[in-house]
Amino acid sequence: MKKTREILVGRTTLAVTLILLGVGLLVLNVFGCPVIGFGLPRMWPAVVVGFGAELMYKTRWAERAEYLVRVRIDVISVTALVAIIALVNVPLVLRWSRIPIPSIPRLPRMPRPPRMW
Repeated sequence: MKKTREILVGRTTLAVTLILLGVGLLVLNVFGCPVIGFGLPRMWPAVVVGFGAELMYKTRWAERAEYLVRVRIDVISVTALVAIIALVNVPLVLRWSRIPIPSIPRLPRMPRPPRMW
C-alpha cells in the first residue's frame, strides 16, 4: 500500500507575490519611486498566471511521484492573494474614478502610438 501525501497549491505563489510586494515597498522607501502605485496594479494577471503554473507543476509532479499525492488548493493562500490584489488596486481605481481625492494624483494619459500605415 502506497503512502498518501498532501500538497497544497498556492503557497509558492503567495510567497513570490509577498516578496515582490516587499521589494516594491523597499524601492518606494529607499528611492522614492512609486513602483506599487503604477506597476503592481497592472501586473495582477501575473499572479493568476503564477498560480496556474504552480497548479500545473504540482499536479504533474504528483502524477510522477512514487506514492499517492493529493493536490489541494490552499484556501488561506488564495484568500490572501485576492486580498493583496484588491488592496493594491484600490489606489488605481480611486485615481481613475471621478471622485476628487486631493491626496491621490491622477495618472497621466498615455499618448497614442503613431500609425504604422
